[in-house]
Amino acid sequence: MANAFEDDIKSGDFHRCYLLAGDEPYLVKYRKNSLIKALVKEGDEMNLTVFDEKDIDASNISKVKDIAETMPFFAEKRVVVLISLKQRLLFLQKKKSIKETDSIRQ
Repeated sequence: MANAFEDDIKSGDFHRCYLLAGDEPYLVKYRKNSLIKALVKEGDEMNLTVFDEKDIDASNISKVKDIAETMPFFAEKRVVVLISLKQRLLFLQKKKSIKETDSIRQ
């Protein structure tokens, strides 16, 4: 799997979504930063949005969706990063119906 990820970065042929997880926080952070560096020009704050789990709750999950669906500003890609959302997603799943949870995954 790591080779496919590295191949994507080298070729510039990216998927629409990446899930970076693992037991080695350093490697997850390294890959996240590598992906951001490959997709977003240095200093481009308009096309990079980072959400930490403290930024997301049931009342503003639609904000994440809206930002992800917004066209990039004078760039080819828009990058939205969600960090450490495991606990938050479990919380949201308990609070929402299955139908609403499916819309979050899209």
